[in-house]
Order: sequence, then C-alpha cells, then structure tokens
Amino acid sequence: DVRERNAGEPSALAKVEESSDEEEEVVKKPTRVVMERDDVLEAELEKQFSDASGLSRKQREELEAQAKTREDEKAKREGTSDEAKADKERLEEIRRKRAEAVEKREKDKVDAEAKAAGEAEKDRQSVEVLGKQRDVALEVARLIRESKEGKMTLNQLNQDANCKKVLKPLCKKENIKALNKAWLEKFPDVLKIEGSGNDFTITSKSK
Repeated sequence: DVRERNAGEPSALAKVEESSDEEEEVVKKPTRVVMERDDVLEAELEKQFSDASGLSRKQREELEAQAKTREDEKAKREGTSDEAKADKERLEEIRRKRAEAVEKREKDKVDAEAKAAGEAEKDRQSVEVLGKQRDVALEVARLIRESKEGKMTLNQLNQDANCKKVLKPLCKKENIKALNKAWLEKFPDVLKIEGSGNDFTITSKSK
C-alpha cells in the first residue's frame, strides 16, 4: 500500500534538513575561484567580491590573492607591469647597442677602405712623380758627363748657364722647387753624391 511505498523514501522534513546541511557546508567551504585568462571569469570574480560580505577574513584574503595574481599576469601580458617594463627597457638597450656596434663596424670598414685607397693613390702619385722627376735626374747626369771635369758641385749646377737653361723649365714643369742634396739622393742609380753638407760633388753613374 501507500504507507509501505513511502516507508523506503525520506520524509519531506528529512529532505529539507539535508538540503539545509548541504547549504551550510557550501557556505563553510566556498568553491575556490579558478583564475582563467578571459573576461567572463573576470566578471564572475567581481561578482564574488561584491557578494563576499558573508565570507571569513581568510576566504576574502584568498580571493584577493587570486585577483592580485590575475592582475599581475594581465599586466605582464600587456607589458604594463614594472617587471615587463624593465624587461622591455633591457631589450631595447640590447638592440640599441647591437645597432651601434653594427654601425661602428660598418663605419670602421668604410674608413679603413678609404684610408687604404688614399694611401694607394698617394703611393701611385709618388711613383708617378718620381718617375717624371727621374727624367730630370737623367738630364742632370747628362749635363755633368758633358762638363769639362765630368763632375760638378751643386752651386755649379745651379749657376751654369747651360744647366739653368735646360733644368729650370724641367724643374718648373715637374714642380721641383730646388735641386738640393735631398732631392739628388732620390736617384742613387743615376747620380753619385760625394761629400757632406753643402760641400759635395755630383757625378754621373749612368752612361
């Protein structure tokens, strides 16, 4: 009968008491908020804060700690935390130094190439000038060979009318300021210099 069927089922009062016990258990042990990185859980967290007046101090502190963790993670993702800013500044400094190092290497390379090219051109010009001035030295040697004594002093070379007539235009053409000892000694295979100071003689080594 009905009484027998209901004997195995809990009474309505027992159900109410059981439900009340479960609610008390839920209040005593609230579900931990799992912090996920989305706006929906952010809204739920805000709701829990607004309804947290009935929570214990420890429970509120746990929620606050979770919220703080989420804020820190969000700030780090967005690059607004102090740590993220410091990392960004360090990275920018590293990039700046690398760029400066590359720029310096390129500049040094260009400068070195320009210097080498300049020295090569200077050497080329020196060789070219020396080659042209050698022709003057050969002419000096010819004039000395044709002189009476076969040798001359620097003063004789500069004062002899025939030598002046031949050498002056050549010196001007080749930009030779003066036929001095230092210049004459540039061509040891053509001219032989004997003596010291201004008291020296010049003889021809070429024939």
